[in-house]
Amino acid sequence: MWSAGFSDAVQSLVMVPIVLYQAEQILCGQIAVVLFRRWARDEWMPKHVVSDMETATDGSSETHIDELEPKEPEKRNDGDGDGD
Repeated sequence: MWSAGFSDAVQSLVMVPIVLYQAEQILCGQIAVVLFRRWARDEWMPKHVVSDMETATDGSSETHIDELEPKEPEKRNDGDGDGD
């Protein structure tokens, strides 16, 4: 495309703004991604999420971390003596 009728001087004068424009677009795109992610996080994420660890360690209840761990189900005794 460029070799058809354009001298090297003209090609270099045209290519500099194109390269600078491309770099500007990449920079603006990266900044926009950061801003949009922050906006989306603030818009769609709950304001305050209490995790299990915060609930267990905040001191407002008597629940301890050991009590939050899953326990094995108790075996039922159906009365026939075989233990299941």
